[in-house]
Amino acid sequence: MSLGAVGNIFNTIRQLDLNAIKKDAERRVTLLVAGEPELAQTLAVELSTAPGKEGVHPWIIVQPLPLAVDTGDMSQYHLALIVLGELDMNEGQHSALRRLHDAKVPVIVVIVNEAAQTQVGADLPRPREAARVLLPPGFDEVTLQSRLAPALLQSVPSDLK
Repeated sequence: MSLGAVGNIFNTIRQLDLNAIKKDAERRVTLLVAGEPELAQTLAVELSTAPGKEGVHPWIIVQPLPLAVDTGDMSQYHLALIVLGELDMNEGQHSALRRLHDAKVPVIVVIVNEAAQTQVGADLPRPREAARVLLPPGFDEVTLQSRLAPALLQSVPSDLK
């Protein structure tokens, strides 16, 4: 490598805005987990699992469905999971999906239902859904990693990747 090439590398390094990189790395990513209260809470806890820690990660917001009218600006969420025990959504669940979609928040619908596992097309996303994931009742960390993690990674807005 010539001295000129080394000089170019150092010029490039000097031009990096380290504060911008640090700010970007520390940016909070807010995940909404909304749904049937028990299912949403269980999923939020499982997503927050860390060695020696309990509870729900502070960047995960758990809300029951239907969402309250005054839940604020939906665009505060970077990604949303709507957690259901049945394949079909009721009007309150559809309303939440519409509100999040209109705010340009990617929504993954998570169905926790044993019977859904065998229904043709149950895992295909419907309109306004970024993805649809089927989980068996009593899902574990391995199931989340194999089924939900790929959908999460695929649905994360590109500016957060």
